[in-house]
Amino acid sequence: MVISVTVLGRNRSLKVQGKIGHGCCAFLLDTGASRSIIRPDYIGDQEITEANSYTLKTASGELIPVLGQVKLNFEIQTQPFCHEFLIANVTDECILGLDFMQAFGLSLNMVNGTLQYANMEIPLLEEDKGYGQARRILLVEDTTIPAQSECILWGKVEGHCKTISTKLVETARGTENSLAVGKTLVVSVGDRKVPVRVMNLYSQENKLRAGSVIADCYPVDLITQCRDAEGSTNTVAKESAQIHKILTKMEENLSMEEYNKAEKLILEFMDIMPCDEDDCGRTNLVQHRIDTGSARPIRQPPRRLPLAKQQEAIDMLERMKQQGVIEPSNSPWCSPVVLVKKERWDFTVLC
Repeated sequence: MVISVTVLGRNRSLKVQGKIGHGCCAFLLDTGASRSIIRPDYIGDQEITEANSYTLKTASGELIPVLGQVKLNFEIQTQPFCHEFLIANVTDECILGLDFMQAFGLSLNMVNGTLQYANMEIPLLEEDKGYGQARRILLVEDTTIPAQSECILWGKVEGHCKTISTKLVETARGTENSLAVGKTLVVSVGDRKVPVRVMNLYSQENKLRAGSVIADCYPVDLITQCRDAEGSTNTVAKESAQIHKILTKMEENLSMEEYNKAEKLILEFMDIMPCDEDDCGRTNLVQHRIDTGSARPIRQPPRRLPLAKQQEAIDMLERMKQQGVIEPSNSPWCSPVVLVKKERWDFTVLC
């Protein structure tokens, strides 16, 4: 089934304010969309079902893949609703289509700017005409920034803003207030106040008056979290192989109940388990120190290692050096290295 989705101009996008779970959401009303759609980052841990028979198609003919469908409980102006949405990566947070309006008997009153439901009138939030343009951020109160110092100032977004929106803060163009502005994402609510991270780069203090332009902000439609997929996959595969190796060794010595408990414990703390012999963790939160006082240093003479063990000792010391376990030293205290054979026929170092 091919479902059409109307792409409205920003100055004609009508929204109502609501909540999904504990988070706020601006619902776009689109009578040109035959099904309601929601972005995947707004569904939380709700159960998702397949929707292979659906395909989203915009007015320009572009196809949007459907990731599934979900049934959600949400609120519009404290009025509870429950409806089924298709999941897709669209620009708007949530689109209430014709199916939702027909199911609940909703109608748009464009004269009064309201969404009518039963005997209720829900006010519409019409996007500002200058939505896609940069806005200036004005300083709220007089401030003095010390020389070569960093601080966070409170600014106010210029103009009118009726909706809760995410904005990108950047250095204001054409300003000469000697400020470096940290590029950050902020959420603008009804009072339009946003924090701005600034730094005075000069060797003298900078006095700013209330109402001064301290930054510009731009609207943000979609935030995507990116990560190194290849590196993450390799790490997970490496950890899984090591854990499987550990569990295989334990299996023959444990009962089924003990094995299941051990497996659960290892999987729970997998992030602190070593992946291989070279994965050696350590902490620098605590430093060990031995107070020898005025005692004379003890320097034990080295013992000659058998020829068969010499290369093994060299390799182990080099590996420990690369791991950061040991480091070169010229201390007057000295004790020889002793190689001890373990049960699995390899060697360990005793110092």
